[in-house]
Amino acid sequence: MTMSCDLNWGFPEGDDFHPATKFKTADEYFTKLNRLLSDREHYNECLTIQNNLVNKYFTKDSLSTYILTSIKSI
Repeated sequence: MTMSCDLNWGFPEGDDFHPATKFKTADEYFTKLNRLLSDREHYNECLTIQNNLVNKYFTKDSLSTYILTSIKSI
């Protein structure tokens, strides 16, 4: 889970963390966490999306490219 922020993860349009894993307030965090803990199907749906993002974008090559591109833009 992550707090909603303006951080650009660099994902193309359509790829993003599941909305049920993002929160803005402590109350929203606990509400969403409780749903994830109590609803196995919902948890698995969110986990699948998270795993797909990690496998797709958080590889050595993709992270290296992202870092090098970011450095060059400074």
